[in-house]
Amino acid sequence: MMVELCIAKKRLRKYEHTEASLDVDQSDQMAEVVDIINDKSSDTLSKIFEEAESQGKCTEVKEIWENDLRADRKEFDKDQEKNSKIMCI
Repeated sequence: MMVELCIAKKRLRKYEHTEASLDVDQSDQMAEVVDIINDKSSDTLSKIFEEAESQGKCTEVKEIWENDLRADRKEFDKDQEKNSKIMCI
């Protein structure tokens, strides 16, 4: 499970600097998609934490998750701010 997560994350990183401007409706839809993914993946996340705990690495995995979550949220907020400036022009 952890290996699959790492592979998926590596694949996504190649799109890290790709930009896409969203209008207000698209932004709201994207926020809904993110919420759905978070809700539906909570079981998977719990399993990852359980596996990490069995290996004595739960603290590290949770720390990585929280750091990634904060970084992704910061990037999302920055993107939304940029989009709002584009929409106001």
